[in-house]
Amino acid sequence: MFKAAVYLVHGLIFILVTLIGLGPLFSIAAPDPDETYGVWVSMILIFNILVLVSAFVQLRIKKFGCF
Repeated sequence: MFKAAVYLVHGLIFILVTLIGLGPLFSIAAPDPDETYGVWVSMILIFNILVLVSAFVQLRIKKFGCF
């Protein structure tokens, strides 16, 4: 049950961060002429990597029985 909860919560966070992060890329507002998407893409990648690391750490801690 713990493993399923970790997968579910981190999967939802992963999907929501990706959707929220992609929102400004497809905005209907007038685009900035000097706009680059490097910052947005790197933000999404870094946060999603942190979510995956968090899930891995939580599963490893449960495996060792610390909590």
